[in-house]
Amino acid sequence: DSFYNTNNGIYDRLEIYWQPLQRKDMNFKLSSIHHYDGKGWSWQQLASFSVSIK
Repeated sequence: DSFYNTNNGIYDRLEIYWQPLQRKDMNFKLSSIHHYDGKGWSWQQLASFSVSIK
């Protein structure tokens, strides 16, 4: 995937998550996403909530 290309050809991504709410009609997830490109390391935090409106 061209989105993940780096100058030295190294890209690693790790996502660690906890999903305390997982039901048929709704989900909640907290994530810590870590990126490494051979030179630097960065990370993001993500909270996602989804609801099914069937």
